[in-house]
Amino acid sequence: GRSGHPLLLRHFQITVLNLLVAIPIVAAIAVFLGAPARKTSLLAVALNLLLTLGLLYQYDAAAGGYQFQSTLPLLPDWKLNFYLGVDGLSLLMLLLTALVSFAAVWVAPQPEKRANLYYGCLVFIAAGATGAFAALDLFFFYAFHELALIPTFLLIGIWGSEDRATAAWKATIYLAVGSIV
Repeated sequence: GRSGHPLLLRHFQITVLNLLVAIPIVAAIAVFLGAPARKTSLLAVALNLLLTLGLLYQYDAAAGGYQFQSTLPLLPDWKLNFYLGVDGLSLLMLLLTALVSFAAVWVAPQPEKRANLYYGCLVFIAAGATGAFAALDLFFFYAFHELALIPTFLLIGIWGSEDRATAAWKATIYLAVGSIV
């Protein structure tokens, strides 16, 4: 490791991976409750981008495999665990998610109506994608993917153009059916 104290470094990595999932969820809830929408969302996605870059720097490509793993048993009898970790590919997907999320919030126009809902949806989509790429438990992979569908539906349905209601329903149905498969 690059630190003098490997246990501290390992704890930091686990904490960072959990934070990558928690930060956008907490930010979205704060925005829904009235926090400054653009500033809160931009802070959350910028922080996630920085934390993801930190994980990329710490990732040991020579060792490969899943790293930064974190497990929280939720229902042991059903073998349901909140289990996170990343390998080289999922870490790159997390980096792309962080970059796209930051760009989406940065260039997003100020909506004329429901700005808090708009920015909250953007950040919830980031949370869903981040959780899906970090999840090592199939249940949570699916749950995070579905978490991103609801705000996607709202963004298309409320702020889309022309036939936005039809587009929102089609996108949601296609993505939901695809995730089931």
